[in-house]
Amino acid sequence: MDATRQREVTVRAQAKSGLMIYLLTVSLLLSTFCWQSIAQAADVQRVSDGYLLSEAAMRDTIAGWTADRESARVLRQGLDDLRAEIAAQAEDTRRLVVDLRRELAAERAEYNRRIRRGRAQGLLLGLLVGAASMAIAK
Repeated sequence: MDATRQREVTVRAQAKSGLMIYLLTVSLLLSTFCWQSIAQAADVQRVSDGYLLSEAAMRDTIAGWTADRESARVLRQGLDDLRAEIAAQAEDTRRLVVDLRRELAAERAEYNRRIRRGRAQGLLLGLLVGAASMAIAK
């Protein structure tokens, strides 16, 4: 029973994939026909060596290329500005980390100095107490 169910699912999947291939083929054919009608509406003639544009279509094409070139230039400039800003921020961050490390080292040195002084004072106090207790004990 389980094998029969699995075969049914497989047959359905194959039918769906066949239908998808058919729909894709039909949509490609329709889009090909649509492109030809769009090309005719845009003053484009197909000739043996390629396409022949009307003067207005050529001007529109050149204007599009110019706009694309300008857009690419603006994007490159923006990217360069972003890179410069990132580099400046990285330099600021590096300086901040160096300053923080320096401050941390200074705080650590001060802490260690206080610990050493405390140990010395404790040792001195211990010697005094020991000497006093020895003097009292005699």
